[in-house]
Amino acid sequence: MSNTHQDKYLTKLLIGIALITTSIVVLFYTIYERSEKAQKEQDWYLWALAFGVLLVAGIISICQAFVHKIKSDLIRRQKQREHHKTSPKITEEEM
Repeated sequence: MSNTHQDKYLTKLLIGIALITTSIVVLFYTIYERSEKAQKEQDWYLWALAFGVLLVAGIISICQAFVHKIKSDLIRRQKQREHHKTSPKITEEEM
């Protein structure tokens, strides 16, 4: 049986990393390409909004990924404990 929290951890982590990377690319694009135009035009608000939304979405996604990682680890530990409780113990008399 696969652990869905482990799968969600990987996907959310990759999505978060992609969103943060994209937000940084948007920031550098705005700084590099639009610096001269931004002084004349007021379109930098749009780029700042895009950067902020992407950055916050990436951070939220990474936080959700870590929550799924913790859940996955707790489920794995619980299964190990149950396995140790049900496994037969070897006593000194049997040796």
